Amino acid sequence: MRKLVIERAAVKHNLSIIKERAAGAVIYGVLTGDGGGAGIVPMAKLLRAEGIGRFAVYEVKEAEKLRQAGFEDEEILMLRSTTDREELEQLVEELAEANDIRTESEGIRDRVLPQMDRLRRACDEAETITAKNYWPFPTYGDLLFGVR
Repeated sequence: MRKLVIERAAVKHNLSIIKERAAGAVIYGVLTGDGGGAGIVPMAKLLRAEGIGRFAVYEVKEAEKLRQAGFEDEEILMLRSTTDREELEQLVEELAEANDIRTESEGIRDRVLPQMDRLRRACDEAETITAKNYWPFPTYGDLLFGVR
């Protein structure tokens, strides 16, 4: 049976070199799948212990795992695309060339709105796992109950 061994001293050394070369630039710990075999949460804890406070993941479930493990104030960046911008732009162009309002309306209903819904769902998921101080938009609660 194979065993994954991560040497903390090597990680610490490598991160010190990365930080030096980054010259103050923001560094993200990119965690995908199972953290290279170590598990996403243990790998994030190792990186956090070495001063990495920002993480990037591909799936919402990975971000949820981090939040559930106590990564509540850390910034978590989603790497996956939620909608294909080129496809959406092409759909809008095609529909703009429609000869009648019914064709255009049905196209929006059947082709554009599902894309927009996918994007909205991804944003809703992201809002639930992003610390409030990193969320740059009004929440639903702000919109519904906030009066300014």
